[in-house]
Amino acid sequence: MKPILIEKTPKKVTVTSDSNPFTPSEDIREKHNLFWEQQKLQNPSLQNGESSEG
Repeated sequence: MKPILIEKTPKKVTVTSDSNPFTPSEDIREKHNLFWEQQKLQNPSLQNGESSEG
């Protein structure tokens, strides 16, 4: 899979998905986790998934 960079998007974006699961490589998961931790340091109110608050 080649990486893409989205610089501009139209006002309306339609996303479709399929039922085939995708498991990223360990390298990609590590990069994602590092990025996410950096974002949480910059903005502690961010959450990855649903809120644990009632």
